[in-house]
Amino acid sequence: MKIIKIKFLGREYEIQAENNQEEISKIINLQERLNNRVKNDLATNNNYSDIHRLLIIALKLENRIDDLIADNKILNNKIHLMNSKYSEIEDNKKEISELKKHIQKINDKTKKLIERIS
Repeated sequence: MKIIKIKFLGREYEIQAENNQEEISKIINLQERLNNRVKNDLATNNNYSDIHRLLIIALKLENRIDDLIADNKILNNKIHLMNSKYSEIEDNKKEISELKKHIQKINDKTKKLIERIS
């Protein structure tokens, strides 16, 4: 584990992270995005304390997470429905194939009967 220092709302914090560049880069990127979000979303509300500003951003993010979870459930339901329909189509293809075989057998027998009669 590695300790990295990040700045947030003018203060420096130490964060423990996996000792690999990908994880460190991810934390630094998230820190920059969160700083930008606080600055941009609350630029007109400079009277708020840092905790109040963080609370507002956390509530907005939590609301967005709820929206994404709801959207994900809808998409999963649609995927399930599509998979069910695909299975149904595959079953129908098998049935059609079997029917074609039976029709071909009937056709062959009919031809033989016509040949015998002729």
